[in-house]
Amino acid sequence: MKFLLDENISRRIIPLLNDSLGEITYLLSPKTGLVPPVSDHLVWKYAKENGYHILTRDEDFIKLSLLFGSPPKVVFLNTGNLTNQYLADIIRKNVDQIKEFISSESFGFLVVQG
Repeated sequence: MKFLLDENISRRIIPLLNDSLGEITYLLSPKTGLVPPVSDHLVWKYAKENGYHILTRDEDFIKLSLLFGSPPKVVFLNTGNLTNQYLADIIRKNVDQIKEFISSESFGFLVVQG
């Protein structure tokens, strides 16, 4: 699994996940070549063209999922402002559900409550 970490989540969370979700790439890393400002539509297109799922706290990606379908699939973290450690703990706690969602063909987005 490959996830694109939206810019609304700190890239510092990546090492805290201990490869729980597979490959996670921060949206604005040199690997993507994307530079701010990056529109949600551009993020969507990049994720789709490069085989990523989107990990975000931006509700607009749910709307894009409803509008365009998947891929990419969207994991929406419905949380307030949390420490990176606490957010990583929520993701790890839900990793089985996230993996099941990614392998399913039924849904385009998953809401993970914090």
